Amino acid sequence: MKLYSKLNESDRTGEEKTIHIVTKVWYTHLGYERTNLSVRESLNNLSPVLTSALKGWTVKIHVLLQWPRCYDDIDWMNCEEEEDALDEHTKSVGASPLLDREGAWKDSWKALEELYEAGILESIGISNFRYADMMELLDVCNVKPHIYQGNLWNLVFDKDLVELLTSNNILFQAYNVMNSVINQHDDTPKAFKILEKIASSYVDTESNQPFSVSRLLLAWLMQRGVGVVVGTSSQEHLTDNSPANVQKFPPLLSRHETDIETAVGAVLKKIDLTDFHYSGDDPDKGVIITFYNAFSKSVKVFLLSNNGIQVPVSSYMEPGKSNRIVAQPEDVFVVYDVYGTAVKKFLVMADHGGEETFSIEEQ
Repeated sequence: MKLYSKLNESDRTGEEKTIHIVTKVWYTHLGYERTNLSVRESLNNLSPVLTSALKGWTVKIHVLLQWPRCYDDIDWMNCEEEEDALDEHTKSVGASPLLDREGAWKDSWKALEELYEAGILESIGISNFRYADMMELLDVCNVKPHIYQGNLWNLVFDKDLVELLTSNNILFQAYNVMNSVINQHDDTPKAFKILEKIASSYVDTESNQPFSVSRLLLAWLMQRGVGVVVGTSSQEHLTDNSPANVQKFPPLLSRHETDIETAVGAVLKKIDLTDFHYSGDDPDKGVIITFYNAFSKSVKVFLLSNNGIQVPVSSYMEPGKSNRIVAQPEDVFVVYDVYGTAVKKFLVMADHGGEETFSIEEQ
């Protein structure tokens, strides 16, 4: 609505412009009938926008199921209370989704499929679906989701989910990006410092100023094919983080892409990094080392320094997990289990600019 209030006669050109509006179905409105009602109510609420678009403007509507169900174990969800608070008309339209938590969302998806195939909706999608739910949806659907809206935790840590979405050509759209990283960096100052270092190593050719961390994060996501929902009350931030401006960011070095993911993961987990997690601005310096824990216990990696002091370079890695650091040729690392027992020693054999993978296995 705000976008349209700013249109004027100068916008009446022959060039077609598009506004995309994303609306969601809340978990109280899961089920075939209630989802149809939710979408109809959203379209009615948007009717001033849909009927008053200036010449040359097209409005496209996208609808997502925001959750597959209401969860009793999520503190802020009040399943019974929210159901009881619904108006009588909504209750009369369809049964409560609490009566069929495993099936209601499937009926909702059928309703969205019909609306999409009728040409009413531009695309349909889901949000906050877990891997098992996604597998089940892909098994029963006639129309695959076009969009999956998730958070950075899903993107960084749920590799199975991301791979499933990629293999089915489903766009991952990240939300709450800035709040997850920019506003949560006090617990991980070193990780955030790495993001600042990377951002400052790239310069906006128009302003001759280094890019901000927020622009870096958006560029990192967009360059890997991830859509982003950017929320702001500031017109300045809206302009700064617009797709046109983010696209001005030059292609990231492959090492920096990995550094960013490592730093973002540390901020999300609130476990800070060390200097060993930053590869620097010169891609020909340092050796990228990946430790993979094939051991039966959690392990921690230490660098054996020249003066004999052992410096921790990782947090504890659970079995099946990996950790990436930047080392120097001929560095020596010692791996300890949770009981302080030395498991294995590794010597870096690669030269600057190279990579090595060390598998930590049972002796």
